[in-house]
Parts: sequence; structure tokens; C-alpha cells
Amino acid sequence: MPKLLARLASTAFLLLALGGPSLFAKAAESDVESLLTQAEASRVKDPQATQALLRQLAGKIDSATEDELIRYQLLQAHQEILKGQYDTATASLKQILEATENPDRKMRALYLLAQLEGIRSHFDASFEYILRASELYPKLTETQAKVDYFYIMTYMYSRVEDFDTALANAEKLVALVEERGSPYQRCIAQQSLTTIYHLKGDLEQSLAAAQKQLAVCSKSAGPIYVASANLVIGHYYLKKNDATDALGYFLKAKNGFDDAGYKDGQLNTSVGIAKSFYALGNKALAYSWASRGLDMLGGSQWKEKSDLYLLMAKINAADKDKELVDYTEKYASAVESLANESKNTRLSYLQAKLRFDSQKQQISLLEQQNQLLTLQDDNAHQRFWLLVQGLLGLVLFCALLMVLLFRNRHQQKRLKALSERDELTLFYNRTTFFKKCDALFAEGKSLTLVVVGVDNFYRFNLQYGVQTSDRVIHRVAQRFASAVGSEFLLGRIGAAEFVAVMEDVPIEVAKERVRACQRPGLRGEDVNLDLLYALSFGIAQQNQDDSTFESLLQRTQKAMCLARENGKNSVEVATEKENSV
Repeated sequence: MPKLLARLASTAFLLLALGGPSLFAKAAESDVESLLTQAEASRVKDPQATQALLRQLAGKIDSATEDELIRYQLLQAHQEILKGQYDTATASLKQILEATENPDRKMRALYLLAQLEGIRSHFDASFEYILRASELYPKLTETQAKVDYFYIMTYMYSRVEDFDTALANAEKLVALVEERGSPYQRCIAQQSLTTIYHLKGDLEQSLAAAQKQLAVCSKSAGPIYVASANLVIGHYYLKKNDATDALGYFLKAKNGFDDAGYKDGQLNTSVGIAKSFYALGNKALAYSWASRGLDMLGGSQWKEKSDLYLLMAKINAADKDKELVDYTEKYASAVESLANESKNTRLSYLQAKLRFDSQKQQISLLEQQNQLLTLQDDNAHQRFWLLVQGLLGLVLFCALLMVLLFRNRHQQKRLKALSERDELTLFYNRTTFFKKCDALFAEGKSLTLVVVGVDNFYRFNLQYGVQTSDRVIHRVAQRFASAVGSEFLLGRIGAAEFVAVMEDVPIEVAKERVRACQRPGLRGEDVNLDLLYALSFGIAQQNQDDSTFESLLQRTQKAMCLARENGKNSVEVATEKENSV
């Protein structure tokens, strides 16, 4: 018996010496792969479980392959984004882009960077990452990488309000996951549709998409996707003035975002809950939730700021104290910043695309030059043709450079045109309008001015909110341009004040056109809004006392003010004495 035990021990020692270390290494390898697979499956569905798995991996990652290490770092960065640790996540993801050549891993890093920069309102950087991702698509092999690609393409086009292109990408994503996607990936595809309809403002479509998202994501995904659907449904009921149901869905969304520790979602639900309590008449709880939201605000979250400042102003309106004034001023500042952010988002997209196209063409030209430089041959005949090819390449380079310069100039002209126009109405903005009017006045032409203003617009804005007010401004601009004629010079010179400058038009003709504008419209998607507001008009014709365009404008504005003093919703013409030339 002792001899048998000794023989078994020696055999075991021999096996360990020959193959033991490699067997242990394989066991550790499979353990790392198993933990990574579990963490990737639970990264959104159960963030706490993912964090526990990452802690286990931290002690085993030394034995991981290069690809496993990259996957581990991507999971870490994703969890950092959920916690709001944006700087740390950005640094990690940029290192991953430098460290790997795997297109699927690069796509995941670009996807997370684009989402992260979008949350921080750094849209120029976000769009550049998305455009870089577009080059990788033909090389992708994993379904999840393709899902990430279509999702961020949907995100980019939604941000610049190109909803048709966004919807086309979302439909491609749905088709992809229907064919070979997991339940989790089907949830992501459905969320992309919900996001498009919500940003587009299509209430019924967004409700249907969000309800389907709840059904798809409840079992297959995590609390973030379920909470996102509840958040959209809450906004639907709030728009429909059903504050009780809205509050219920916002609270469900809050619980989901709390479970995931998702900071941006917690802020949005706090805003929704505060609005719901205010609509229900509970100002104390509305104030409490709005205060929580204010504590969570970042530096560039202008949409949430404008919502919260307006709500705080409404809550404090009854007290008529300094807080009301402060919040009203902050609201006005936030609305202005929000408008600028929307405009800058589009400009960022155009600039990022221009830079990206320029870089691609430069790289293409450099590659062609390198190919020409590598062509060497001892044969004199071949050297001659190499010289010819070099000259042709130079001509091609110059031609492509000219095309690039032309496109650059075209884009600059387009950007300049955008900067001269009011984004909401497409009328000339105040600065550009006055420059053009001064030039027109200097030519000595006979001018007739019409000024229109929305009556009680400040009160209307507080009562119906920014979105409805913006729709009214857009609607009034359409009616005004249609009535007076879009061939004339049109400008927006105030929040709710517009001017038309007509050349060689008798004052009676101008008055008839104004009457046509004063009548409520019968067509258009916002025709029902015409019942909610009234317009006052002032008309004046240039006379010999008008030394500058500004003096003519002042007389026209006085006529409009007189119309408001005489009961509003009316037309006043400057006196004949004032109009005589």
C-alpha cells in the first residue's frame, strides 16, 4: 500500500510538471472569458451585477488576452458613463482607440464617446466620432457592433432634426436585429424608434413606440431602457393634461434610473415629476422636486434649465418676491442659450462633416502620392511613364484641391446664410435686417413699412410654454409672409415683432394685405393656434421728414402701439400728414 501511494504521488508530480501550468492557464483563460460574457450581457440590465463581475475580473485580468483586456476596459468605461464620471471614461476610451485595430472594438469605443459627448452637449466632438464610425461599418463582423453603428447614426440625424434619415437608419437597425439579433438588441432598436418620434414631437407615434419598448425591454434589457420608455409615456400624458397618469410613469422611470445610477435620467425624471405636481396643484412638492433637479444640473443642460426656471417662476409668481424675478431672468437666459445650442448643433454637424470630408480627401491624395513615389524602375522607358503618371497625379491633385476649395467656399456661404437668418422664422435677424434696410433707404426708393406684433405675448409664453410659443411665432411669420408677399424684405426685430419693407406700394394696398393677414388662416398644420392669439399692426409710408430708416420704423411702431391702445387686434395707419411726401 505505501508503495502504491508513492507511485501515484510520483505520477501526479510528473503530470503536474509536464502539463499542469498550461492546464491552470487554460482554466484561468476560460474563467476570464466567462466573466466577460456575463458582464457584457448584464451591463445595462443589471449594472450592480456588472460592477460585481468587474471587481472579480480585476484580480484575473493579468492573465487575459489583449482582446479580453480591451473588452474589460470598454465595460469599465460604460459603467463610468452611467455614474457621470465623464472625464475618466473619455480618457479610457481614447486609449482604447489607440491600442486596438479590431474594428468591432473601435466601433464600441466610438459609440460610447459619441454618446458621452452628446450628453455633455459637445456636439462637434460627438459628430466627429460618429463620422469616424461610418468608415468602420464595412469592416464590422459582430452584430452588436452593427447595432451600435446604426444606433449612433440614428442619434446624430435626430439631433440635427433630419428625422427622415434618422428613421431610415432606425428601420435598418430593426431589420438587422429581427433577422439575427438578441432580445436585448431588439430592445435597443425599439428605443431608437421611440427616441425619433419623441424628439420629432409626434405624440401618438412616440406613445405607441414607448409602449412597445416596455413590452420588448421588460424581460430582455435593464432598468434604463424600461425607465426611458416610462419617461416618454410620462411626457405624453403631461402633454395631454393628464398629470396623475404622468406622475405615475415619471415615478416608475425615476425608480429605474435610480436602480441603474443613471444621472442624466434622474435629472429628466425630476423635471417631469416637478411639472406633474405643479399641474396637480401641489406647489410644495413641485418646488421640492424642482430644487432637486436644479441641484443635478450641469453647465450646458439648457433644455432642463429652461424647464426648471420657468416652473420655479410660476411657483413663486403668487408671492411676487425677488425669487420670481431671478427665475424669470434665468429662464430667459436659458431659453436664449437653448436656441443658440440648437443652432450651434446644426453648425457643429456641418463643420464636423466638412472637416471629416477634407481629411478623407487629403488622406486619399497622400495615398496616391505615396503610390507614385514608390514606383521605381531601372528601365528608362518605365521611368518616362512614371514621370508622366506623376504629372497626371499632380493635375489630379490640383483638380481635387480645387473641388475641395469650391466645396469649402460653398459650405462657408451656407453657414453665413444661416447666421443671417432667424432660425425659427427664416426671416432676416435684427442685425442683418437693419443693414439691408439702411442700404435700401439710401437708394431713395419710396418705402412702405408694416409692423406686426403678437398681443400679450409675454403672458401667452408663461401660460402655454416655450414650445407652443415657438409654434405661434412660426405660424405668424408664415401668415405675414403669405399676406404681404415674400418678395419683400422681411425681418424679425423682437421676440414677437416682425417688419415688412415694401417698395412702391400704395398705403391702401398695404392695408388690404394686412387685413388678409389679420384674418385667421384656414390652412396649415398649426391652423388651430390662430384662435389663441391676436395681432396688432402698424403701417407707415416714407415722407420727407424721415431722414433715416430708423425714424420711419419708429413711426410705424408708434402706429402699432396705438392699435394696441385702441383695443388690440387691430390696424393703425400713420396720419396722412405724416405720410405726405
